[in-house]
Amino acid sequence: MTYFVGAISSQSPHNWQKCKDVGLFGITTHGRKTNSGFINVNDKLLIWMGQAGWIACLTITGKPRAPISKE
Repeated sequence: MTYFVGAISSQSPHNWQKCKDVGLFGITTHGRKTNSGFINVNDKLLIWMGQAGWIACLTITGKPRAPISKE
């Protein structure tokens, strides 16, 4: 099991509610390559929110995938 960290900006705390509503956590890559291929089912994702600290520890339930749209 591997742990990964996801961050939510203190300027966009509403994004955490979006993540919970959809059941997904997204990352902005701006076209950069990521190491998302190393993420496996049952790995853990720790969520850090600016000015709040650690707010969640999640279990990965599926392989990473590219979003269909920005929405």
